[in-house]
Amino acid sequence: MTRRTSVDSFRKAWSKLGALYPPASWFRDEHLAENRNRIERILCDIMRLSRPGPDVRVIDVGCFNGFLCYLLHQYGYQTAGTDALLDSAVPERQELMASLNAPYYPGNFNQPNPFPDCPRQHYSAAILGEVFEHILYHPVGFLQQIGALLTPGGILILTTPNPYTLANAVRMLRGRGFIWGDTEFATFPKIDSRGHMITHEQVHYREYSREVLVDAMQRAGFKVLEARYIGPSLHAKQPLLTRCIKRLPFWPWLQGTRLFGSGHYIVAQWQPNGASQS
Repeated sequence: MTRRTSVDSFRKAWSKLGALYPPASWFRDEHLAENRNRIERILCDIMRLSRPGPDVRVIDVGCFNGFLCYLLHQYGYQTAGTDALLDSAVPERQELMASLNAPYYPGNFNQPNPFPDCPRQHYSAAILGEVFEHILYHPVGFLQQIGALLTPGGILILTTPNPYTLANAVRMLRGRGFIWGDTEFATFPKIDSRGHMITHEQVHYREYSREVLVDAMQRAGFKVLEARYIGPSLHAKQPLLTRCIKRLPFWPWLQGTRLFGSGHYIVAQWQPNGASQS
């Protein structure tokens, strides 16, 4: 597939996805718009490392409403999703996953067995997008549990916030919080009435440096193939000054650095026999 064909294919799939949601919706006009570059990179890397075929399956861990499953389906992948959010929180998910003939597995990611119903050694690739920062119970163990879902040599793409940016340094100097959900973390119980640890989408329990993330992946049994910094896409809902800055010709390069890249982007391969002591 040429670069031009890849771009055209993504635009068509993206247009189909956007048509599923009202034009004035937060999800379409802000969430998808802000994460477009990250999502396109994920799809390109999945295509590059695990091309679609009859036995190629991809699971989205933390699938939210199933939008990544929908995009992967447009590229010919068999998909599945798992999430801690109840159906009542994302009512569109059930219909969307059913339309793809894609299984959905509920789970609590802060339990020792976060994927009780997912088949093991079944998937060629997994996506863990903006989820790892919400893991309170044994993050390395959580990565190992994802690895157990993958076939040997399977691919994991992980994205998570990078707290070591210039913007966060300025927030600290001004005495402001910079991790999402500081107040919720302080006031929200971490254990429910049954004694189960809670996954809360409004709380970042921990954000990591690249070195700690790479070490965690290696301890869990993954070989890290790529680790880089990324930033949000330009979109119309951002403040005018932000949009002006992001139009500067050197901005894409800056977003690939630690001080300006608001997120980590890691590609890894499951090699369980090479796991370090966790």
